[in-house]
Amino acid sequence: MTFVNVCIGNFDAHAKNFALLYDDDGIKLAPFYDVVSSEVYDFLTPQYALFVGSARGPGDLTYEALDKLARMVNWKTSLILQAAEQVADQVAAQFSGVLTATAVEAGHAEVLDRLAKVIETRVRTLRRATLPRINPSPRRAAELN
Repeated sequence: MTFVNVCIGNFDAHAKNFALLYDDDGIKLAPFYDVVSSEVYDFLTPQYALFVGSARGPGDLTYEALDKLARMVNWKTSLILQAAEQVADQVAAQFSGVLTATAVEAGHAEVLDRLAKVIETRVRTLRRATLPRINPSPRRAAELN
């Protein structure tokens, strides 16, 4: 969920947005809630409520920040990078359809245009952060710009 929040510009994701459900089958992660793009509103602070590794905001999101996140959660860096890339790919593939469906259902609003721009920008931000400080392949570099 951390990477979805990065992709949609949700700076207000905090520990109280995550919960566990207990039932006869055991413990499960609760469905996600309070998921909103705070970045579409200029008057809100563009800093993550929960840092992503060492990143306090999108401008700090780097390979090194993701590497630190991996160490913090005791994962291999390669797994964190793979998860970040998968989420970025899925958000990029799905957001246009979701925004279109929302506009059809609720009517078009300027905030949807701002959200589309935020998502495009933040997906690129996350994809760039998955690259170590080396030159990416020409194909990958084109995807990031």
